[in-house]
Amino acid sequence: MGELTEKLQGVIEHQIILQLQQTKLWTEVSAQETKPLCTFIFDREAYEPAFFHRLWETYRIAVVTYRKNVKDNWSVELFETKDVTVLQQTVTMQISELGTELGGYWFREIRRLGESGHQTAIITNHPTLETTNVAGRIFGRWSQENFFRYLIQDYDFDKMVSFGTEIIDAYKKVVNPEYRRLNHQLKKNGEKIERIESKFFPLAQQAMAKHRIPNPHHRAGKDRLPICFLCSLALIRKHQWPFQAMLVLFLPDLLTTD
Repeated sequence: MGELTEKLQGVIEHQIILQLQQTKLWTEVSAQETKPLCTFIFDREAYEPAFFHRLWETYRIAVVTYRKNVKDNWSVELFETKDVTVLQQTVTMQISELGTELGGYWFREIRRLGESGHQTAIITNHPTLETTNVAGRIFGRWSQENFFRYLIQDYDFDKMVSFGTEIIDAYKKVVNPEYRRLNHQLKKNGEKIERIESKFFPLAQQAMAKHRIPNPHHRAGKDRLPICFLCSLALIRKHQWPFQAMLVLFLPDLLTTD
């Protein structure tokens, strides 16, 4: 289970697809084919837009998965009330779809607006799958997750059923557990920083627009952001200070700039 989680991309491309190619379900498709041979639905563990593009271009396999690092909210006016079939149950959802570019590749992005205002973002490169079907299939994964959770919790599904020895591949690469732990923590910290920055930047942009401070992404001539603006961002990144620290460090500097 751990290996699948850590190396899901490799398992998909070098094991699952190879097994599919040995079945009668697999047929060779041309580069002009617009209909996918099959569709893979999985969680964020295998998330990488370039990987999704490669699956489509090489094998004509479409994907449906959650989008990572979402930093914006769509206008609530874009959402429509639609009936979505999830595991043979009809659920009413607020759904919207737009196109989006990720890593230089174009995807369909479908979002669900929850009662709390949270927007769940889903992406797919399937060219024809109905919007409601995309949402229904990804949300239907919950049953699989619950199935394995209960098997592990109540039936010791992940316990060894026997003891013995066998020859292993001496050249097999394994992940150092300490590296895996630190790498996981690094990813979590990076996600926290991105979430904090996504809260701060709209406020910074409003302050810059109000006080006519030049945009750092559109510098011209000698226009530069105040040096403490850049230094503050470096300090916050280094020490992972909370969102309130951003307001203390940034906004007074921005608001007093001529």
